[in-house]
Amino acid sequence: MHRIGPPAAAIGTSVTAKHIHTYIICQYMQPAWLGRSRPRSPIRAAALVDRQVAAQAAHRRAVRRPVGARRLTGGRRFPVDARVRSCHDRAIMEGPRMSITADTAPVPMLTGPRHEEVLAALHQLLTPRTYLEIGIEQGQTLRAARCPSIAIDPVFSIDQSIIGEKPECLLYRMPSDRFFDKHDPVTLLGEQLDLAFLDGLHLYEFLLRDFINVEACCRRNSVIVLHDCVPTDLYLARRDRQDESLRAQTRIPGGWCGDVWKTVLILRAYRPDLRIETFDSAYTGVVLVTNLDPESQVLTERYVEAVESFAELSLQDYGLHRYIDELAMRDARSLFDPVQLARYVWM
Repeated sequence: MHRIGPPAAAIGTSVTAKHIHTYIICQYMQPAWLGRSRPRSPIRAAALVDRQVAAQAAHRRAVRRPVGARRLTGGRRFPVDARVRSCHDRAIMEGPRMSITADTAPVPMLTGPRHEEVLAALHQLLTPRTYLEIGIEQGQTLRAARCPSIAIDPVFSIDQSIIGEKPECLLYRMPSDRFFDKHDPVTLLGEQLDLAFLDGLHLYEFLLRDFINVEACCRRNSVIVLHDCVPTDLYLARRDRQDESLRAQTRIPGGWCGDVWKTVLILRAYRPDLRIETFDSAYTGVVLVTNLDPESQVLTERYVEAVESFAELSLQDYGLHRYIDELAMRDARSLFDPVQLARYVWM
């Protein structure tokens, strides 16, 4: 029989099943953070794990503090709506929780058509009269538009012709917050937006602000497409892009979705009137949001509350597999069929 450490009496503390379980994990699973040291007793193993958990929690709090949230509140916390608090509490408390290790296994890769193909299909089938895009990269998605368009990006890297059949295309090299502070898309294009693609900075508070600003310029039946809201592993969902601690777990080294997945949870919690559909576009999904309300002030008035409410929530805490299951993802190829597309959007 393998001896797992000195008797409890010698340590002065009773050894519980949790202590023994912790000790076995440290001895035989050898987590990377433990280094070369190996605890010589269950009690010391538990102490090591407790210190590591506390350090990781402190790091998450430092990294995940939303940009501008504390500045906007002046250090004050706002009361949280009961429905939102219930959603947040369930995220933390529901389901079986392990005290030391969590289910961090990646979910299957998304293998549907890429987002560039999805956007091209939407332009072809919906024939929008106006289009706005945030985060244009090399211009692959912008090139598909055939209508008057607005493109916003603080750093352009266009390496191809993007004009195509557009009668006009307005490019703004600035952050999206500054654009909406200085310009009105409806005034620039002469009418409300029919289609928008949001792929800016991959932090949930930025995407939430982009959604708020864009929805105010839309019709009820306009379509807002969100990108990168379906990370398939925890590495992709890290908030700090420079954090490479989970790189070994990913199949897309260097990939980064950030924490924009939280935006989907916020929209569901605060705006149940929206229709939100998720599709398995490779490699990080697309989300179509319709049934918009350009007059709604819910997200504007409760922006700080929403950001603060979800600030400490990590995808590991919420549950990667749980999040993917709740999305109830649909086949992105259905967006290429006019009959099936009509189930989700009308224009």
